[in-house]
Amino acid sequence: MAEQEGMQAPEWLRTLLGQQQEMMTQMASQFSTSMASMADRISHLEEGPRLTPAASPVPEPQIAFADQARRVKPRLPDPERYNGGESSQYPQFAGMLRAKLEIDGPAIGNEREKVWYAFGRLTGSAASRVYPWVDTYQSTDMFTVRNFLEQLAVAFGDPRRREKALRDLNKIQQGSRPLAEFLVDFDRLLLEAEVWGWDDRAKKAYLKSALSIRLLESLVGKEEKPTYTEFCGQLRMVNDDLTDLQEIQRRRNRSANPHKRPLSPVTATADQMDWQSTPAVTARVDSRKRAEWVSTTERQRRFDEHLCIRCGGEGHIQTKCNLAPPARPASALSTDRKSTKPKRPARTAAVKSRVDPAESNSDNDSGKE
Repeated sequence: MAEQEGMQAPEWLRTLLGQQQEMMTQMASQFSTSMASMADRISHLEEGPRLTPAASPVPEPQIAFADQARRVKPRLPDPERYNGGESSQYPQFAGMLRAKLEIDGPAIGNEREKVWYAFGRLTGSAASRVYPWVDTYQSTDMFTVRNFLEQLAVAFGDPRRREKALRDLNKIQQGSRPLAEFLVDFDRLLLEAEVWGWDDRAKKAYLKSALSIRLLESLVGKEEKPTYTEFCGQLRMVNDDLTDLQEIQRRRNRSANPHKRPLSPVTATADQMDWQSTPAVTARVDSRKRAEWVSTTERQRRFDEHLCIRCGGEGHIQTKCNLAPPARPASALSTDRKSTKPKRPARTAAVKSRVDPAESNSDNDSGKE
C-alpha cells in the first residue's frame, strides 16, 4: 500500500487531466449537436423543392469609347485615291472601295461616316465632280453608301462598257502575243461583257477562234478538256511544250551550223583598224561617248608608241577602249579617198624596155619628121 501511494501522480497533474477530460466531453457533445443539425438540414432539402443557386453578378466591362465599333481593327488597306483621269481604272477603284466599306465597315463607323470615308478616297477632278451631290444630300436620308456608289457609277462608269466588251470579244486575236497575256485579256472581256456564265462550249469556241494557228495545229488529234478552265490549262501545257521544242531546235541549228554564229570583233592591226564601222556595228545603238577623229599621221604615231589607236591612252588596246569609234567627218572622207587611192607604180628600166607597138610607131613617126 505504501508503494502504491508513493507512485500516485501529483496533484497538479491530476487537475490538468481532469480539465482535458471535461474539454473532450464538451467537444464530443458539440460535434453530436452539429451532426444532428446537419442531418436535419439535409432531410429538409431532400423533402422540399430543389432551388438552383443564384449566379453571382458579373460586373460589366467599362468601355472607354462611346462607340464600340471604333475599337475594331481594320483588315484591308485603304484604296488608292481616284482622280477621275483614266476611266479604265474606275472599275478596280470601285471594287476596292466596296470591299473596304463592307469588310471594315465596323471600324469606319456609322452610315454617314462611311460615306464621308468613301468621298475622302476621291481627289482632284473626281472630288470636285462628286462634291455637289455630297453638299446637297449630306443632311438628308439620301446620304447613304448605296446612293453614293450609284452616284460614282453615274459620274465615272461607262454605260456602254458591256457593249464595247462584246465587240472586242468578237475581234480579239492572239497574234504574236504570249499565251498568258492573251488569256488575261480574254478573261477580262468575258467578265466585262457579263458572259462569264456562258456554257463552257461557247466560251471555248470563242477562245479557239482567237488562238494562233501554231497552237491550233498543236491541238489537232488531242482530246479537249470539257470545261473552259481545264481547256485553258491544257493550252498552257501545250504552249510550254512548243516553247521547249523551239529552244531545242535552236540549239541543234547552232550546233549544226557553227559558222553562222555571230563573229566576235577581231583586234585590228596597223593596216586594218576599226575607224570605219561595219554595217553590223552601225546597226547597234552605242550609248558610249565617241572618240575624236584624228589624222592618219596621229594614228600611226599612236600605233608606233604602243598606245590605244582610238583614244591615245595607255594600258589598253582599241578593242578594250571605253570610247566608241569616232564618226568620220565629211571633209575627212574625201581626203581619205584621195590618200587611199592606189598610185600608179613608177616604170622601171625593165618595163621601159618593153614598149608597146603603138608607142614604137609613134616614136618612128616622130623620128621621120
